[in-house]
Amino acid sequence: MKKAIIENPELIAFGRRLKDIRRKLIIPQKDFAEKLQMSGSFLSEVEKGKAKPGYEFLKSLILKFNINLIYLFKPLLFYPRTQNRILVLWKGIADIID
Repeated sequence: MKKAIIENPELIAFGRRLKDIRRKLIIPQKDFAEKLQMSGSFLSEVEKGKAKPGYEFLKSLILKFNINLIYLFKPLLFYPRTQNRILVLWKGIADIID
């Protein structure tokens, strides 16, 4: 039996934003993954919103590409929520890297 896939809009937004950043840097996915010391297939899954990146992934983005995490998580601020937007941002980060 196939496992049901539950889409997470926050992961999808994160993945799209990451892919957009990579494209603006004009780096092919394979090379980007190599520089982040991960497999191309994992990076592909992250960009599609199907995999959760961890702490080391985010740390590598900051150190190797000087990417501002607030910029990367910016789309999460615009999801309709009843909570304070800053808390939603941090909740989104916790949800993605748990």
